[in-house]
Amino acid sequence: MMTSRTIQVAIIIATGILAVARIIYSHSDIILHWDLAGNITDYGPRYIILLLPIISILLFLLLKSQEKNPYGINKIKRIRRSEKNQEILVHYRRRTSIVVLLLILYITACAAQFIALHNIFTFGFIAIILLLYIQMYRTIER
Repeated sequence: MMTSRTIQVAIIIATGILAVARIIYSHSDIILHWDLAGNITDYGPRYIILLLPIISILLFLLLKSQEKNPYGINKIKRIRRSEKNQEILVHYRRRTSIVVLLLILYITACAAQFIALHNIFTFGFIAIILLLYIQMYRTIER
């Protein structure tokens, strides 16, 4: 069975491969921006796509460091410190990290013009993050 850490690393590697492949196999500009309807509004130099795997790595490292003290960036007031709550917060961060890394992978593939951007997927990722938060908020002990 794959652990969440393995999944996260695999997503980061896939993001890096997509970015490097785009730079190697195409010399045209990448998509930098879409409007809310999914229409392309701006293009930019192809090397900017390398920022997305770097952002993925930094996010991974940040969230990994937060697992040692999951209460550190907790915004829920009056949360009780317990082993169960710590486990809930760590699982929440791991699941959220996977979803955010998948969103960055999706944006990388769209910016590289390997696939078209569909807002239903982008908003779907955000909805999943909100649902994970609601689940965590309801199960945590206060």
